[in-house]
Amino acid sequence: MVASNSVIFSIFISGLMSGVVAHPPSQWCKDNEAEKVYNRATMGPEFLPRDGVDMIDYDFDGARNWYISGKDWSSRRYELWKVTADGSDRTDLLHDKADSIAVKADGSGIFAIVDDKIALYSTSGRGIIEVVQSSSHRQRWAGLYYDDSEKVLYASDSANDKIYSFVKGGWGWKSDVVIYGQGHGSKELDEPAAIRKLGKTLYIVQTGGRYNSVVSWDIGSSHRNFEYNFGPTGEFGIEVLDEYIFYRDHSDSVYRRKLDSPYGKSELVVGGCGAGSRMNQITNAGTGALRGFSCDLIVWDYTWKNKVREEPSRSGLAGKEFVPHWLAVVCLLAIISVGVAVYRKFRHLEKSHLL
Repeated sequence: MVASNSVIFSIFISGLMSGVVAHPPSQWCKDNEAEKVYNRATMGPEFLPRDGVDMIDYDFDGARNWYISGKDWSSRRYELWKVTADGSDRTDLLHDKADSIAVKADGSGIFAIVDDKIALYSTSGRGIIEVVQSSSHRQRWAGLYYDDSEKVLYASDSANDKIYSFVKGGWGWKSDVVIYGQGHGSKELDEPAAIRKLGKTLYIVQTGGRYNSVVSWDIGSSHRNFEYNFGPTGEFGIEVLDEYIFYRDHSDSVYRRKLDSPYGKSELVVGGCGAGSRMNQITNAGTGALRGFSCDLIVWDYTWKNKVREEPSRSGLAGKEFVPHWLAVVCLLAIISVGVAVYRKFRHLEKSHLL
């Protein structure tokens, strides 16, 4: 999708609507307008190319630095670049098309699929650190997910309906097939793309049918747990946060569903107020990319630029940041829990020292 500016809106969601609602009440749209805007004016001129960008994928490290893969409208070149959290500095990482990216939380490297090759790249602009998997005419890599806690990279092979794991060893990267789609029904995996993970379960976007679909599949199992009855927009149109799966629905909405509820009700959390440039609207999902960061859900949005800004009236890229109250409470409890654990450890060390 094409963009000439980028903004991120920070919105606190005061309520969630049950079911898939085509036309939510006006109060919903009023209560869920954007509160904060990030664009070239607020983030600086290095945030996105001046004349526009076809966005492919994006991610964040633990310091909330941005990593964006897209095509610069003015140069007509594909780029992968990093922008610091405050927008003050940009680093070009790659002058090529990165079909999917996954950055390490510590910012020490970023995995990218380039020309059907998976490699780890420097985040300071020094190029390839090492090749994880060389390109092959037998495979077509589509999506990446990196588990920082387990130090495992997951990659989807859409040509062979497989999910691989890659683990760093003394002599390179060891690969294993952790999910293999075979046959039909519960054993079928159809052109997998985006991957998300919670515990020992992967959530995978399938792109092989008339419409995209999502399956829940335990790592190492010969069959999936279930297939959800919704179809996300775009090959990267899902995210997993807490006990929910979020998904892009058409061009103007994002919904959430309980992870263990394949046929349950979905709840509107973003948009649903028509497609346009207003602060409560999102439009044109593109790849559908969704990203969670801490207690936030980051949603890219393609809007129309305001002609009053004396800039060309092109379709513009926007990211909208949502902090649902229910998720903020969960994160607050997690912070309190960590604080208690740190305090107990400190007291234990203090007592040991006294003894």
